[in-house]
Amino acid sequence: GNTLVGYATAQDLENDLKYGDMFAKEEFLGKVHTEMDIVSHAYSTFKKVQLEQSSDLETFRNAKKELKERLKKLDELLNKKLFTSTVSGGRLEYGDWLKSHQPFHWLAEYYDIINGNGGFDVVIGNPPYLEASQIDYSIHNYVTESSNAVHAYCIERSKAISKGYLSMIVPLALVCTKRFLPVQKILSCSSSVWYANFAWRPARLFDAVNRDLTIFVTTPMSCKGAKVFTTRYTKWITEHRNLLISQITYNQFQGEQDSYWIPKYGSSLEEDIMSKVKKQTSSILMANSTTTLNKVFYRNTGGLYWKVFTDFAPKFTCNGVQRKSSCESSFSVANSSIAKSVVGILSSNLFWWWYTITSDLRHVTSNEIGGLKIPAGILSDSTLQSIGRKYIDDLIANSTMMTREQKSQGTTITQSFKIVKSKLIIDEIDKVLAKHYGFTEEELDFIINYDIKYRMGDDLGDEGETVPQQKQEISYRILIIVFVRKG
Repeated sequence: GNTLVGYATAQDLENDLKYGDMFAKEEFLGKVHTEMDIVSHAYSTFKKVQLEQSSDLETFRNAKKELKERLKKLDELLNKKLFTSTVSGGRLEYGDWLKSHQPFHWLAEYYDIINGNGGFDVVIGNPPYLEASQIDYSIHNYVTESSNAVHAYCIERSKAISKGYLSMIVPLALVCTKRFLPVQKILSCSSSVWYANFAWRPARLFDAVNRDLTIFVTTPMSCKGAKVFTTRYTKWITEHRNLLISQITYNQFQGEQDSYWIPKYGSSLEEDIMSKVKKQTSSILMANSTTTLNKVFYRNTGGLYWKVFTDFAPKFTCNGVQRKSSCESSFSVANSSIAKSVVGILSSNLFWWWYTITSDLRHVTSNEIGGLKIPAGILSDSTLQSIGRKYIDDLIANSTMMTREQKSQGTTITQSFKIVKSKLIIDEIDKVLAKHYGFTEEELDFIINYDIKYRMGDDLGDEGETVPQQKQEISYRILIIVFVRKG
């Protein structure tokens, strides 16, 4: 059956009986509970027969047959009720609906556990990473329905049938995308939640899955005592896979969650930096203007370790015709000097840190750009504007034209930037930002060197990207002690 379609709990069944004739409702519930009691008894008998050494094969077969018949009768009762509640306008015949939806009623199949025990003690899984548009059935009465993600539905269903521990491996978007906020709330209800976040490069949790992933674990807890723990955005090489889980370090997320993202950091130092950022009152997008031609351009996708921001439209041609790249976005600012400041801030190590801990690391959107709070008046800082201009000039000097043959578009020629070559200038920008934010020397050092192992790799590709090294020589110092027995 389909784990997402059917009655998981008695409350699910009650929700479908809210409306209509009260006496019909009572009569239906009476039939259902009678059948559930019979199924529960049949299941107990079946288990007992299996455990008794004196039971013969015929007794076993009869007990199994009785259980199957009772379950079939109960399923039919629940299926017809569910069909009338979810299908309207005659869009599907009952038989077609049954075939496409394949309901599985947890309440019926595991009545003693769901109704008697309050749910399973442990639920673990790796749900399908699918969108709702990729499945051919509809769901009913899910809080997470607006997420349009099948794995979100699986989490909600699992939480409903669990009274204890719940753990799954899901896409990283769970902790940093608006549509998954209802899922976060479900997980943190009566549970503490532990989120471990993993990159997909250089190495991946699953060789065939090219996406960032999060492993979450919930532990039973009263709502008042529930807490949220998180890790940094963990990167590693294949040879270190065996050490990965043992080296996970969680950091408690303090305070109230006031956004849709749960920060991917792993130290109290990052908490201190975050508090200094969040207390600022301005935003880059507050400088947005609809009356000028001064723009900031950025790549809204791509770029593994560096993001491209400029005050000019990067060159792009497709089959010899100058065009705008589909990966390019922009917004206007008041004047060219402010554009230099904005480019500087968005190209800083600070923004890279902010982007890493708050986003899905797949796209650059107005959420990340506008979400970074900036000190009032910083965009008018002449030093920042000067270094921003210096950075842009260096970016242009180190750029090259890259030609690609693409099946969908043809021949494209794109202006490619080696941002890594401008790292020292970027560090200058962060030193200016540190004064405005009030960062300590330790905090500034952390920001400048954040993710530096991967961002400053030896083999550099487009946009200064590090080409991941799957193999790495490691030196060990080993002490071998030999015990020799006398005689």
